[in-house]
Amino acid sequence: MDDDLEPQPEPAPSDRFVGCLLGQGIGDALGMAVAGMSRDDIAARHGRITGYMPRSGAHGEELVAAGQVSSNTELALCLVESMLPTNGFVDPRTAGYRFVQVLAGDHAHMLGATTRRALEQARETWRAQRRGLRRWR
Repeated sequence: MDDDLEPQPEPAPSDRFVGCLLGQGIGDALGMAVAGMSRDDIAARHGRITGYMPRSGAHGEELVAAGQVSSNTELALCLVESMLPTNGFVDPRTAGYRFVQVLAGDHAHMLGATTRRALEQARETWRAQRRGLRRWR
């Protein structure tokens, strides 16, 4: 059977990069409903996962619609966005600014406690620095 396959050209680096981002987002959306659960808990509650599922609360209420990505994908895209104007290098200022913006965005409710605390601290540090700069002008 493998003899029938024709060799495919090597994908361009930009195509591979886009493929990585798509794979990250798709995998994140597939796993979003069961994030933090053990393999045994997933099997007991859902059996085999074969598609996108909503994230449900303790009482079965839908918290996040099926197919949505989590804050993990949003934070990854913040890094990508910071790389665009710098020819592929992460710009810490742009990335940090974008990370803090996630707190006010659609994915803020999906942030883990540690990530939320870190972003809140970063936001307060940024605000304090801005206040200090205004005093020196």
